[in-house]
Amino acid sequence: AVYGRALQSFDLGVFPGLAMDILDRRAQRDLEFGRRITNDRGRGHFGEAVKTMRTILSIQQGKPAFAAEVPRTVNNLANALKELSRHTDGEAGDTLIDEAVDLYTRVVGDLERQQDVHRLPIARANLAHALTLRAARKDGPTAKADIERARGLFAEVGAGLRSEEHTSEL
Repeated sequence: AVYGRALQSFDLGVFPGLAMDILDRRAQRDLEFGRRITNDRGRGHFGEAVKTMRTILSIQQGKPAFAAEVPRTVNNLANALKELSRHTDGEAGDTLIDEAVDLYTRVVGDLERQQDVHRLPIARANLAHALTLRAARKDGPTAKADIERARGLFAEVGAGLRSEEHTSEL
């Protein structure tokens, strides 16, 4: 309700960046609440975070003013989907984690093309983690392929962190 009132208090067309910030804060709050509430009672918060991130992405996509924000939004949507998948059984949960993996893959590809050495290790680690969660839901060759891909991504992250670029930052 607080976030809704905040959005109603100004002209969204004049302050779209502020609107995106308010929506993003709401989604992040829902993720945090969902993680803190036990026994799957937080599931509704994850669902709200997914809805909010989808709204943000629908507003941002195709608009040059938000081009730099889209990878972050896609990553945050993938985070919400990943969390919701952990609390959703069966085929519905499988679909959620599949979408999260696809979105994380998109972010990694975008950051590789941009040669963003600072955000790329985090994006790769996020993708690797999602792959391990998906592997836990699958059997046989699919699970093995996800685990092998995750291992490769974690190795890339480790190698990148040991490189000269990041050594001075650590």
